[in-house]
Amino acid sequence: MSFFQSCSITLQKSLTSVDLELPNCQDREKSPRKLGGSKAPFESVEHYYKVSTVWPFIDILNEEIEARLQEKNLYVLKNLSKVLGGTDEDTASVKYVCKYYNLDNEHLLSELRCFYKMKESRNKTIQERSDVFVQKSLKSVFPMLFELFRLFFTIPMNSASCERSFLCLRRLKTYTRNKIGQERLSSLALLAIERSIGVNISKVIDDFNLSQKRRLSFV
Repeated sequence: MSFFQSCSITLQKSLTSVDLELPNCQDREKSPRKLGGSKAPFESVEHYYKVSTVWPFIDILNEEIEARLQEKNLYVLKNLSKVLGGTDEDTASVKYVCKYYNLDNEHLLSELRCFYKMKESRNKTIQERSDVFVQKSLKSVFPMLFELFRLFFTIPMNSASCERSFLCLRRLKTYTRNKIGQERLSSLALLAIERSIGVNISKVIDDFNLSQKRRLSFV
């Protein structure tokens, strides 16, 4: 029994358990005249969903995996991780990163030498080192390293977050909000996308109330 057959049987059992009817088998669309113009029927419901749903899904999945996991992109991430997470100078990785992002090789090496000697960066992960950058405000001290950290954490391995953002806009900009401005739309989208982050509503209201003098008190 194939994987698709087992999935089909499981689906049929699930539909039967909740008193739902099995889907009907739709007719296949007529092929172009140059291909014969035939309109061969599907063999079964299972065959219909295999042709119309499963095979296209597998094709799209393969294309997306190939696009996102290209050897070139993985090689860039690998060299970036060696530069930012290493404990000594990996000259080959530094040279590749500088060539790829058009950076000054000697300048980056000098920043790495100083950064590796810092007590806070020793035996730390890339995430912990990036936290050191934020806590110590090292952006102006190590500008190239800051850019590499920013690039490393913003290289998307997939487009799921971007796609969620577009789907979010569909819910926000409705017919009743057709005159909403770009700034307000961006703010609402940010709140919707980052809704998993806890926000203290009372503190937000207090800050808004104290931002400028108002005729009415919000408290």
